[in-house]
Parts: sequence; structure tokens; C-alpha cells
Amino acid sequence: MQSKIALFITLFISGLSVFGQSIDFTDTLQLASQVSFEANGGLPSSVYEWHLDNELLSETGPSLALPVNQKGTFRISVLEHSAGGCVGLAASCAIVVVDAKPSPTSSIKVYAYLSPNGDGHNDTWQIDRSDLLDDCVITVYNRYGQEVFRSQGYKVEWDGKQDGKALPTGEYYYLIKGSIVQKGVLVIMNQ
Repeated sequence: MQSKIALFITLFISGLSVFGQSIDFTDTLQLASQVSFEANGGLPSSVYEWHLDNELLSETGPSLALPVNQKGTFRISVLEHSAGGCVGLAASCAIVVVDAKPSPTSSIKVYAYLSPNGDGHNDTWQIDRSDLLDDCVITVYNRYGQEVFRSQGYKVEWDGKQDGKALPTGEYYYLIKGSIVQKGVLVIMNQ
């Protein structure tokens, strides 16, 4: 006997959730990441049969997590079996895994501390791989939301001053916006 409700798969990849009865999903997945699937809409007492490219993976509950360890196109499908053993509902999705390059955001490192006291250590705000920021606008705000620094790209390291005057000790907030988008907290320590 077939249920009167529909079975859906929810696909979770890198914080993204895709939901549907039949999903064709293409994303650039990095090798060694993980993909999670969840079947929704079946009966509470059901057993779920998970398949990868028509090969049985497991007969378990409504969730499945798989490591991404090879390139290619894969089809995940799930069948619901009711408590009486009848095959009920089905859903499937396709994913494409490629050997992805790391995103530029993972290549830069923004240091969160600046102490412009002239001792030669942390006197300027450091951003590793600032060459990736040429098309970005870098802005720093004080705790009141007032802009204290702005730069197109980051060719000259900032010394923690505004109009030639040292900014007070405290937390500041930076925003990098362009091909890379990143935000965070910058602490300035003036002594």
C-alpha cells in the first residue's frame, strides 16, 4: 500500500540546503568535504533504502552522510519501506563533484590586532595575500559605525590613524567587499 504523502530529499552542502522531490543539483564540491541527505515526508515507522548510482548503500533511518572522495556525477536515491514491508515513496537527486580550487577568501588572512606604538611589531594592519584584494573596497568602522579608514585594494598597510591622528584603543569593525567578502573585528591598542 502506497502512502498518500510525498517523499522529499533535503540536500545539505556547505551550509546550503536544497529541498525537492526530484532535485538536479550541480555545485563545485571540494574533495574531502561531506554531503548530507535527509528524507522528509515518510511515515515515522518507515525504513529508508539509500542508493548511490543504483547500488544499495544502507537501509536505515531518514538521514545519510557521505564523504566526497572522488570526482564525478552521482545520483542519490531513497526508497521508503513502510512497516508492512511495502515499497512506498521515492525521491532522488544528482550531484556533481569536481576537484575545486579553494576560494580566494580561504587564501587571505586578516590579522585582528594592531598596536601602532613604533616598536616594529604590529605597527600596521596586516593582511596576508593582499594582492587578492585589488578589486575590493576595505573599510574600517569605529563602534559608532563611523568610517575611520577606506581603501580600494590594500597596497599600503594602514597605521591605525585617521587624518594623521592615532585612533583610540578599542574594537573596530572591518568589511572587505568585492570579489572577496569578509568582515570581522580589529583591535587597536595604543599605549
